[in-house]
Amino acid sequence: MKIHRIYAIILRYTYLFMRSFDRLSDAFYWPALDLFVWGLTSLYFRSFMPEASPVLLIILSGIVLWLIVWRRQYKITVNLLEDL
Repeated sequence: MKIHRIYAIILRYTYLFMRSFDRLSDAFYWPALDLFVWGLTSLYFRSFMPEASPVLLIILSGIVLWLIVWRRQYKITVNLLEDL
């Protein structure tokens, strides 16, 4: 595998990424909104039940991390389907 071919593919996707508002919003806006909403939810639970076990906060953190992983997987799949 030649390095200039890998560079060309990376350059192609970088140009497509920078020119598409949909791709930029999927990469930055939605994950930031997810973190904000789940952060507020965890703060609410912490203030509502201060003596609750940290298991609830661990579960909420796991959900946030799973959403981030899911969004990355979704973007990779959409890009591959657009190429096909």
